[in-house]
Amino acid sequence: MSNLLCLWAATLIFTLGLPVAALSFLAPLAAKGLGLVLMALIWYLLEMTHLLVKIPYHAVYFSNPYLKYWLFYLYGLFGAAYLIKPPARRKYAVAAGLAALSLFVTVQLGRLQYSRDGLDIMVLDVGQGESVLLASRGHFALVDCGSKNSWYSPGDIAVDQLRSMGCGELDYLMLTHYDSDHIDGVAQLLSRMTVSRLLLPDTQDDAGLREVILSAADRYDVPVEYVTEETRWTLGETGLTIYPPLGTDPEVDNDQGLTMLATCGAFDLLVTGDMSSKTEQTLISTYALPDIEALVVGHHGSKSSTSEELLDALLPEVAAISVGSNSYGHPTPQTLHRLTKAGVAVYRTDRQGTIHLSVN
Repeated sequence: MSNLLCLWAATLIFTLGLPVAALSFLAPLAAKGLGLVLMALIWYLLEMTHLLVKIPYHAVYFSNPYLKYWLFYLYGLFGAAYLIKPPARRKYAVAAGLAALSLFVTVQLGRLQYSRDGLDIMVLDVGQGESVLLASRGHFALVDCGSKNSWYSPGDIAVDQLRSMGCGELDYLMLTHYDSDHIDGVAQLLSRMTVSRLLLPDTQDDAGLREVILSAADRYDVPVEYVTEETRWTLGETGLTIYPPLGTDPEVDNDQGLTMLATCGAFDLLVTGDMSSKTEQTLISTYALPDIEALVVGHHGSKSSTSEELLDALLPEVAAISVGSNSYGHPTPQTLHRLTKAGVAVYRTDRQGTIHLSVN
């Protein structure tokens, strides 16, 4: 539908745009007249876009695992309609009706699995960055949203995944700290997704990224809360405990971040952002953390994080490393050795893509 309504206008805009620009040097009045035609086409295209996005399922995403099967079904459906004799328009109407009905069922199947009891954790593949999605009983939270790799759009990746899971509103967006590889997708995410609560550390950063985040939150009317003490929230059947920054040196941004513990029944997940080994020791000595089942490895597998002391204290069974193309050597051999020595199963987004852990 969008192609039928918009593609011809987009083609004309790009086809006429360059000649109009060239004509403006030779015959400004004529160029102005054609420019009015271009303005009308652009107005039409924008109005059609605003209309189409109000239609349910105006966009679907392949992060819904059932959608690729629907696409094969769609081509098969219309291929069969073409081959069936005699040629009649009714068969295409029937095919279109079946396609629409099956799309509705496909989308609902993708959503239903995230409305159940338990907890789904997705460490999204955003390259050299971090974005961890939590879903429990139809409620959703996101920890960080950023990437150092320019060919990734972490905000769009997070929204596409959330939309495919049936998320219309994000309950919590928590940012561990103000490094760009943890937050540079936030503005794009806020432009496409309603967020009920933005949780931030009350710390400063050298690059002024905190102000960028606050400006985006103000633009999209997102309530902001600073975490300055141990705080507990509820996400469906899951409890979220957020710990305040514990670093002693305000100049070290990585140690001035939040830590999140997600608990669903006997399952615990810990996310520490870019916390260093020194501050990890402060964390485990300050709070009575439980033995955990899953750990999002600190600082993308840096040798200065995920210490033996942390692993010995928390005894994780599974570790997810959010990492992409980088010049830092992440994940480092030292960190991988410590994880292997502790008997932890290691998964990496640069090898496995998005990592999905499901707790029943």
